[in-house]
Amino acid sequence: MTDYAQADFFRDQELLRDPYPYFAYLRGQCPVHHESQHGVVMVTGYEEAAAIHTDAERFSSCNSTTGPFAPFPVPLEGDVSALIDEHRYELPFSDMILSLDPPEHTARRGLLMRLITPRRLRESEEYMRKLAERTIDGFLGTGECDFIR
Repeated sequence: MTDYAQADFFRDQELLRDPYPYFAYLRGQCPVHHESQHGVVMVTGYEEAAAIHTDAERFSSCNSTTGPFAPFPVPLEGDVSALIDEHRYELPFSDMILSLDPPEHTARRGLLMRLITPRRLRESEEYMRKLAERTIDGFLGTGECDFIR
């Protein structure tokens, strides 16, 4: 049995196989819980997650791709907005749309959305279906797959 108070969500193999008991533990703590291993905040409440997701003034996506594994290049003290603006591109994957904040995220998303119109999706549907079938056929018999690779 895992001691969830000391569990390392990001590295514990047991939690990687079955994270749901840990999620239940977190929800039982409170909707916003300070995790002990990496100093991150685990958010399990819907209202809290929605508030954070839509509040770009107080919350940044600058480390959303790497999580706690790539520490911020300088201590986050004082006006962290200015520090993030100054040092965000020193983080790995900092140019990915997931790691960007408005207004840059909004501008890039606007460019991408032109490619994801209903008409364009219909035009790509047959190709995507065949690609998905080929991909699934490649691992279906093994009972496992690696989506990252």
